This record gives sequence, structure tokens and C-alpha cells, in this order.
Amino acid sequence: MIRSLLAVPLIAMAGLATSQAPGAARPTSSAQLTAASAPSFGTRQPFAWGTFVASTASIDGTVTGTVAFSHTTQRATSRPLEAKMVCTSDSCGATPLAFGLVEQILRLDANRWAQLTPNTTIHSVPNGIRIAGTNGTLDIVDLSTLPAKPFTVFIDAPRTATVLLNLSQRAAQTIDELHTTVLAGPSIAKVLWNFAQASVVRLPKTSFLGSVLAPVATTIGPTVMRGDILTQNLTMGTPTPMTIHDSQAGFDGLLPQYPVTDLQKVPSARYDSHSVAQGPLRITAP
Repeated sequence: MIRSLLAVPLIAMAGLATSQAPGAARPTSSAQLTAASAPSFGTRQPFAWGTFVASTASIDGTVTGTVAFSHTTQRATSRPLEAKMVCTSDSCGATPLAFGLVEQILRLDANRWAQLTPNTTIHSVPNGIRIAGTNGTLDIVDLSTLPAKPFTVFIDAPRTATVLLNLSQRAAQTIDELHTTVLAGPSIAKVLWNFAQASVVRLPKTSFLGSVLAPVATTIGPTVMRGDILTQNLTMGTPTPMTIHDSQAGFDGLLPQYPVTDLQKVPSARYDSHSVAQGPLRITAP
């Protein structure tokens, strides 16, 4: 099963995953989703959700784009969350979102992208670092460490380039010291900060430029987020209301896409016409 299949309704995937031996009992209709989708990130088709939270969100403020959070949302004040569209596991319009599937895809993607070979150079400059890239398609940055005091990141790359910044767990510990990001060439919508393995990501308190992928982290956000944010848990807007920008159409950089294998079907120990155990939907990369 190739990656492009994930763009189809999940009911079709469920049908493929639950195909059974002749005579096996078919799952009841109540066990199937009526419709759901699993959009891909980093393709020419913009990701549908400027803010995606696989688990719990605590947001207080304004979101110029769309918000999807799986479980619950908490607010520091009684102010309602202002957003273009809000999707939850209970209510998401005509097409529900398969949160668990999207979460797994994002984890796989983040780990694969973190292993890409860097093709940029990093130079120390007064009060920060300068990143230079020359690839007009994809400039890959390996940030193993970052300064432990306020610093600036200068990114110089072709205008057409997607800039992928892979941060180690050590670098993630001091990202909150980032004072500002200066772009020379690429737009905000083509910059992605990838925290593939970080369990906690504290972004700078004031503002942050570029999109953030932190699929296994609890992310603590700034006052102003100038990009998309995709994470496990999200805390923002305390005590100041948060403003999240999705860069108009959201992140529109292009990143490698990988095939996945559907592993939803889990046979029971006693496989016969009366016993077919079905586990949760799972995917893996070959």
C-alpha cells in the first residue's frame, strides 16, 4: 500500500485492512467509521490544519487558520477560542479526521526527515548563527546544539527552497533562547523546524517564525506563532492570549514522502469464522 492511498477516505482503508478469509465473520457496521481522512504534510496539497494537536490542547487566543485537537481543550479564561475552523474527535464537520492515523504518519515523517543528510553550512556570527543553503529545492539543516543565551538565526537560501531544520534533543532544550529568525530568500511558509524526538519543546515567549513539527512533544507556545504547529500536546496563551498564524495557506514546502504499510488487522489466536480480533489502526514504514 503506497502513501498516496492515505488521501482516500479511511473507510476505504478499513475495508482493505479488514479483508478476511472465506467464511470469516465481517465486522459490524458500528465498528466502522463512516468517513475520515488522513492528509499528508509537506506535499503540494496544503495540510488542512494549521494547528494539529494529536492529544490535548490548552489554547486561549486567536487562530487565523484551522485547529484540530483530538481530546480536550482547556482555556485560561472564559474567552471563546477564535479560529477559522475547529475539529475534534467528536465533531469535525462532514469528514471526520483520523487523529490516530495522522499522528502516526507525522511521527514517521519527522523521524525520516531527521535522518536526511544535511546539505547546508552553519557559521557562528556575533549573537547567533548563520545558515547558508544553495539547493533550490530542499535545504537540510542539522542543529545538534544551540546557544544557551539569546541568539539570532540567519537563514540564507534560494527563494524556491524548502528549509528543513532538524533539531536534536539537546538543541530543543535551548530553542526558547531564540530571539529572532531572519530570512534571506525563502518565505516563512517554506521553513519547518523538526523536533522529531523531543518530549518537551519550549518556544520563545514572544514570537516564533516558521512552522513546527513536534509529533511526540508537549509544546509550550509563544505569544505569536508565525507558522503552522503540529504536536502531541499544546499549551499556549497563559497568561497572554495566543495568536497563531498559519501563513495564509499554511506550510507549503515540499518534503520527501514515504510509502507505508497498513497493519490494522490483528488475527486472534483462534482464527475461525467466529473469532477475528481487530486491533487499532496502525501503520509502519518499510
